[in-house]
Amino acid sequence: MAVLADNPIFLSKGTKPQAHVKVQLACFLLRYGTRGSDIPNVVDKMDVGEGSVTNHSRRISRGVRELGPHFLKWPDDNRQAVISDNIEAKSGLRLCLGSGDGSHVNQTSEPRQFGYMYRNRKQRFSVRGTTVLAHIQV
Repeated sequence: MAVLADNPIFLSKGTKPQAHVKVQLACFLLRYGTRGSDIPNVVDKMDVGEGSVTNHSRRISRGVRELGPHFLKWPDDNRQAVISDNIEAKSGLRLCLGSGDGSHVNQTSEPRQFGYMYRNRKQRFSVRGTTVLAHIQV
């Protein structure tokens, strides 16, 4: 949480102070970490306004996205070999670095190009994590 708190998006720009990052993170986790949780549910549990839940969620999402490059990196050649060997030992798939399980990853807005193609059966915009294999270059 301290890594998130260092982001300038958590500094108030106006006269009204922002909620502490802990509160914002709690709202985010309740909203997205609980099956079926929605904004009114978070409002009831956290005693905050609907707009605050949206703002807190937006800030936390942005903060986490901005941290991504510091923690998520494409594996180097040695790590790729280890991953590939483990997957091959378990599944028989050669030169595979990973796969998805088909879960939908919801988007916060409609993609700029061909947005209609990203609408799922629940009328939300999402990308489906279908089984995609990344092969090692040989």
